[in-house]
Amino acid sequence: MRYSAAVARKRVVSEGGTTVWWPVLSANRGASRALPWRAGGVSLRDVLSALAPVGLAWALGQVPGSAAASDAPHVLVLNSYHPQYRWTDALVNGVRTGLAGVVPEENLHIEYMDGRRFLGQPAYQASLLDLYRIKYREVRPELVISSDDVALRFLERHREELFPGVPIVFCGVNVADPEWGAELSGWTGIVEGLEIVGNLDLIRELHGPGAPIVILSDRTELGVRMTQEAQRVLATRDDADRISVWDEFSLAELRTRARESAPETVFLLLAIHKDETGAYFSFDDDLPALTTDLERPMYGMFGMLLGRGVVGGIMNDPFTHGRRTAAIARRILAGEETAAIAVSTAEYAPGFDYEALVRFGLPIARLPAGSRVVNRPPSVLREHPVAAATAVSAVAVLGACVAILWLALRRSRQANESLARSEERLATAQKLEMLGRLAGGMAHDFNNLLFPILFYADLGRRAAAGQSETEEAFREIEGAALRARDLTSELLALGRPRPFDRTALDLNETVENLQDLLRHRIPESIETSFELDPELANVTADRGQVEQIVINLVANAADAIKGTGRIWVRTRLVELDAAQAAELGLEPGKYACLSVRDTGSGMDAETRERAFEPFFTTKPEGRGTGLGLASVHGAVRQHDGALGLESAPGEGTRVSVFLPLASSAAGALEPLPSEPRERLRGRTVLVVEDQDRVRRALRVGLERYGLRVLEASGPRAAIELAENHATGIDAMVLDLVMPEMDGRALFERLRTRGLRVAPIFMSGYAEDTSGLDTADLPGPLLRKPFQLDVLIEHLTNVKR
Repeated sequence: MRYSAAVARKRVVSEGGTTVWWPVLSANRGASRALPWRAGGVSLRDVLSALAPVGLAWALGQVPGSAAASDAPHVLVLNSYHPQYRWTDALVNGVRTGLAGVVPEENLHIEYMDGRRFLGQPAYQASLLDLYRIKYREVRPELVISSDDVALRFLERHREELFPGVPIVFCGVNVADPEWGAELSGWTGIVEGLEIVGNLDLIRELHGPGAPIVILSDRTELGVRMTQEAQRVLATRDDADRISVWDEFSLAELRTRARESAPETVFLLLAIHKDETGAYFSFDDDLPALTTDLERPMYGMFGMLLGRGVVGGIMNDPFTHGRRTAAIARRILAGEETAAIAVSTAEYAPGFDYEALVRFGLPIARLPAGSRVVNRPPSVLREHPVAAATAVSAVAVLGACVAILWLALRRSRQANESLARSEERLATAQKLEMLGRLAGGMAHDFNNLLFPILFYADLGRRAAAGQSETEEAFREIEGAALRARDLTSELLALGRPRPFDRTALDLNETVENLQDLLRHRIPESIETSFELDPELANVTADRGQVEQIVINLVANAADAIKGTGRIWVRTRLVELDAAQAAELGLEPGKYACLSVRDTGSGMDAETRERAFEPFFTTKPEGRGTGLGLASVHGAVRQHDGALGLESAPGEGTRVSVFLPLASSAAGALEPLPSEPRERLRGRTVLVVEDQDRVRRALRVGLERYGLRVLEASGPRAAIELAENHATGIDAMVLDLVMPEMDGRALFERLRTRGLRVAPIFMSGYAEDTSGLDTADLPGPLLRKPFQLDVLIEHLTNVKR
């Protein structure tokens, strides 16, 4: 039977039909009592009754929109635990976010049963029952959301007494069959479950098959059910003899037993609510102290444990859990049958704490793919000196930083030459990770410095049109700034891989831009020659990947030369016939060919067969990881290309890379409108950027096109401006990374406040160093520094 959201809602109503709430004096003093004083036969009750209409009229005048709220549904969120408990807070925020726009804030009733601190106390449960019976007798919710096990068991016993016929959406339930509740009318939701199997497998992967594992639980009602689930899992495992369960201890005993356990012991925390003495266990206070004292790694499966000494685990996310629950609630409030919504299970994903990983010597490279890592070190550059007056100074500083980074990397490699091969591979991977983070942070800082230089040079060149010397000077500054931007990109290419982005690429220009960098990388005793075919067509490729291919091939060639020698880097247009193409695994036709030839020692047949295998190298220990040619092979295959290898002992080596040519339309940009000023004149743009120089440059540039610019130095100022100018704003340009709130979150906040325009995001960070997920942004992302024309092109396409 369809449940109607309008049924079962009651109010205390006055004669005029208005909802009235009136305080009951001495409500906790038992039955009604005579008031202690009367004056002239008039009691205090008489006075209050006479003033009721006046107070009611004043209250109605002070609450705009109350009539609209009274027509909206009421939803009760019954939480098992207390406020400030991090799981509960995050889950409630997820529910609140998911119900925004459907359930007004004043209609969202949130109750906390404090079940962790008062677990297993019947008198307390009876008091809660009396309280809810009184509170929700007159105002009946249209739907109840039950969070975690305590609230669910409470509703199982008392639902028909408190909320007969009201749909129940449960979440956070740790121990229940996914089919549970199917036979109960009006129940559905999400079973959180326990990811015991996944975490045991993760511990085995990271700590080895022989490490003893201790599962921690307690003897509370919920703890017993968790322990039973753990025992059920252990009955199916081959390594059960090396896994034990501890569930009866005081906190002091737990510390003593843990310190006396084998040094290689690993702990998996299910949940500790109370110890055997009845002492409450706080995840905020007791867990960090326990993990510090244990000196042994501890894993968990609840997302709010990260940052409290736990290494990590296959974890759930309470905020996402709450949003999914709210989505189910919205479907029911919209009229969908509860019985038609199947009970689902929670999502778990690997998450880790960087500080705990370092503490126990666990490298990030060994973590499962897609792992989330919190508490990574921030960018080393937080403050900057005054921006350089010209682009030449910016290029000089950036060049010095590149030299320092390479010197640090060289010294680090020399310091590790005495390590065994396996240790050397691990150390190299960690250094590359830190180098990538350092490079990403520095790139962000220099991109913000280069941004105003590039913008003002562009504006100066436009203003000086027709004045040959001045215009040419501005062109030189602009060109130097663009070259500095390219150097930043090259630095990032050396430090870490970047997302794959195919565009029409000039292969000659890419190689030419790398010449200075390559000459600094190889010894002066090796001569380098570049032969670039001027007739070579563009290829469809990712610039960063191609740069990495060239750098790895030249570095590998230099390592193969002992003493003096020569390296040739050549590009040419080739046409492969059927036989040649079949040998390379390509289709016959024309290709761009990049070849690197050296006069080194060459390779024998066995070495040639294994040249592209990961970690295979003929270099001495400490001089290589064997990843260079393997990464080249992978990048070329990603581009639908092929590799050719010619080598013989004593005759040097030639590696040829064949890449498909770009179509004539590949990577082409739509031209700017012929009169962009006329199309943009009079429009208002909200610019949110925490860097003053960047924000001022944007304002000056946009105002030249007749745009009205509203400047905000951060999210708070942006929200204030939006509230005052919401109907007059035509576009938004938002910095993606800001101290108070990231650009995506700011955009969502502005949408909830009525600003319905498409955003344009910008960022000076490398793609994977900002800590934010840039996938599926609701608008284009411009990488700083960009030119004014690029921003204007996007603004002309913005629609309200």
